[in-house]
Amino acid sequence: MSKTLQFELWHTCLNRCKFCYLQGDQETPRMDMIRNIEEAYDIIKDEETWKEYDTVSFIGGEIFQGEMDNQIIIDRWFTLVELLVDYHKKGLIKQIYFCATLTFPKIRALWATLDYFADCYDGLWILTSYDEEGRFHTEEYKQNWLDNLNYIVKFYPKIKVNTTVICTGAVCQKYLENPNYFKELEDLGTSLFLKVPSRPKLYKTNKEANEKMKLNFFPTRELFLEFITELGNNRPDLLDKMCNINLRADTLIGKWKNQSFTSNRDKSTYMEEFDKETEFVMKCGHISTYNAYLNEDGCALCDIEIIKGQLNG
Repeated sequence: MSKTLQFELWHTCLNRCKFCYLQGDQETPRMDMIRNIEEAYDIIKDEETWKEYDTVSFIGGEIFQGEMDNQIIIDRWFTLVELLVDYHKKGLIKQIYFCATLTFPKIRALWATLDYFADCYDGLWILTSYDEEGRFHTEEYKQNWLDNLNYIVKFYPKIKVNTTVICTGAVCQKYLENPNYFKELEDLGTSLFLKVPSRPKLYKTNKEANEKMKLNFFPTRELFLEFITELGNNRPDLLDKMCNINLRADTLIGKWKNQSFTSNRDKSTYMEEFDKETEFVMKCGHISTYNAYLNEDGCALCDIEIIKGQLNG
């Protein structure tokens, strides 16, 4: 069975999205960044690792938009990339996912990384994200995202791209106004994965988050139900994938508050190890990450399953 091992290399990110779950912890000391790459290298180099996993994924923070501002970090990163290329060619690693925000111009670190795979692009993915408010601080950010996506499609046509769309209140409204909303994104050359918004750790309620971020981030439950009903009628394929934990990594290795952690997801129950300081298990059995509504407590994951059952029944 295909299993994915994911490395959270650092929290440093220059994009500074207001809704990021790392709010308040978006800097990792350079020495820690170096150690994290070296630790990932050691785990990946051990061929025993690939008897359990066949896919590896890398997330930040952000990796490719200037966060690697130290030559030692850069050297360690490309030493790791050389190992990835070697194991990919040997067939030990079947797929490699690189998460990239794509909102800055001249992201040379990403292009240099991709060029290492010049004769083995099959199985390589770029994972990026999209939303209507929050990620694109200005129109220039959005245009950079479009330009970089177009560059990948044009100059790296064998590399696949997937875009995670956060179904914020703004996105729900856009889709209800324009049923071709997601098709227009796909036509840019990317597949899509939809997820619900989750609350940054700085805020106690979703309402407080919307107000202080000044974003139409969390939808009302009424809006969300209308959205997923229309989505199920028009794009059941996207509704089926929405929040599907089977499309997420099986194991995440990273650091939080200077402590190393390994988080394993139980894909049979949608449960995963969670931050007990800010999250809890709801009555339905799902963690509070899925408590995604502006105006009331409720589980978006349960509502998705109910709507899918009604549409298929």
